[in-house]
Amino acid sequence: MRVGRGRLKDAAWTAVRVGVWLVWGFGTLAWLAGCAAEPAADSDGVPSYELRRDAPVNPTNADLRGRPLPDVGLVTSTGVAVRTSDLRGRPALLNVWYSTCEPCRREMPLLADAHRTWGAAVDVVGINPQDDDATAARFVATYGVGYDTWFDRDGAFLRATGIATAPVTLAVDAAGTVVDQAAGELDAARLERLLAALGVLP
Repeated sequence: MRVGRGRLKDAAWTAVRVGVWLVWGFGTLAWLAGCAAEPAADSDGVPSYELRRDAPVNPTNADLRGRPLPDVGLVTSTGVAVRTSDLRGRPALLNVWYSTCEPCRREMPLLADAHRTWGAAVDVVGINPQDDDATAARFVATYGVGYDTWFDRDGAFLRATGIATAPVTLAVDAAGTVVDQAAGELDAARLERLLAALGVLP
C-alpha cells in the first residue's frame, strides 16, 4: 500500500507540473500575439485589448476629451512622414487598431462604410502601432478600407495620448481638440455619437 500511495503522489505532482507548463505556454502565445489573454473593459463595459506590452494588468486609457490632440510624428503606408497636426482644418476620426485585435477586425467594416458615406465631411485615419506594412496592407485590402493608415513605429502616439488598449477611436474637431472618444469595439450607435460630436450628424 505504501508503494501505491507513493505512485499516486508522484502522478499528482506530475499532473500539477504539466498544468503549470501548459498555462505558461498559452500565456506566452497570447503575449506574442499582441492581444491580452482576457479582454479589458472600458468605462462603457465594451471589451478592448491590451495594446502595449508594458500595459498594466487592468489597462485604462487617458480621458482626452476637451484636450488638444498631441502633435506627434507618424509615417504613412507609403513611407511619408506626417504629423497629427496635419489633420487640423477638418474634423477627423482617429482609430487605433492592429491586425490581431479581434474587436478591431469586427469594427473595421463599419469604419470603412463611414468613410465612404461621410468622407467629404470628416477624415478617417487609422493609427497602427504594431503591424508591418505588408500585414497592414493585407488587412486593409480584406476589409475594403479606403482611408489612410498611419504607423506609430516608435510608440510616440501611444505615449503622448495615454492609450493602452485597442481599439480606441478619437473624434477630433477641426481645431485639433478631442471632443469625444470611444474605447472598445464600435457599433453603429457609438459611431453616430462620435460623428454627432463632430457636427457631422445632427
